[in-house]
Amino acid sequence: MDFFEEKLQGIRNQDIVAFEALYEKLKKPLFTFLFRLTRNHEIAEEVLQEVFLKLYSSPPKPSTNAKAYIFRMAHNVAIDAVKKESRCAEIVHDECIAFDSTIGFEIDDALERLSERDRKIVTLRINGEFKFREISVILELPLGTVLWVYQKAIKQLQIFVGGSQ
Repeated sequence: MDFFEEKLQGIRNQDIVAFEALYEKLKKPLFTFLFRLTRNHEIAEEVLQEVFLKLYSSPPKPSTNAKAYIFRMAHNVAIDAVKKESRCAEIVHDECIAFDSTIGFEIDDALERLSERDRKIVTLRINGEFKFREISVILELPLGTVLWVYQKAIKQLQIFVGGSQ
């Protein structure tokens, strides 16, 4: 049983320590993924809270990849939140501040220049530490597409950060 499934099992048994451990392990990579997906700090925070509330109130049944399940759930909640927000008001991208201060603004700017799909794949790989096969499941894309897009996106990021474009 991996870390994530172990903690979800603890949550199923109403173990608050397991929930706290899962939260501490996932809050930063999950928030980074959500921020890059929504491009809005407040929405990303709200989605993060909603995801953890859902996990605590009704943890999923045991799955083959608990971490991928959590990121897939976060992806779906974020998409719904962005759709809801866009119906209510225009999302203002310029006022967002990146949560992950270890990543320079130059990298954030370069990531913004990628397409949404490419940004999701890079973020899941780097911040979420997912294998390409797991990213394929989370985003419901063929594995070959995920591999190709990742390689292409990394080359683009190198160009963007290097100032060649």
